[in-house]
Amino acid sequence: MIGSKKLGDIGEQMAERVYAEDGFQILETNFRCRSGEIDIIAEKDFCFHFVEVKTRRGDDFGYPAEAVNETKLRRMQAAARYYMHMNRLENVRVQFDVVEIEVNQISNCI
Repeated sequence: MIGSKKLGDIGEQMAERVYAEDGFQILETNFRCRSGEIDIIAEKDFCFHFVEVKTRRGDDFGYPAEAVNETKLRRMQAAARYYMHMNRLENVRVQFDVVEIEVNQISNCI
């Protein structure tokens, strides 16, 4: 069985591929700073998207997006402000997205 870190990495790669196929330019992946982290930073139509990807096996502990609480959102916003400051981005549209990926593995089904 795949470990949770590896599963998260796979989920992030899947989300990155979906954004790229939808015409987004992927600017950063796994952006980290003191304030927090952002899984994907992408741009499309002059709007910067700061994306949190949550991948889970099943919904025993709720849906993946439910893990994005107020604290996580504040840390994402702080990291986004830092990213924008470091890249001298002013007066741009910003959007925060959550991508949830749920993996259901069915073993020994035949």
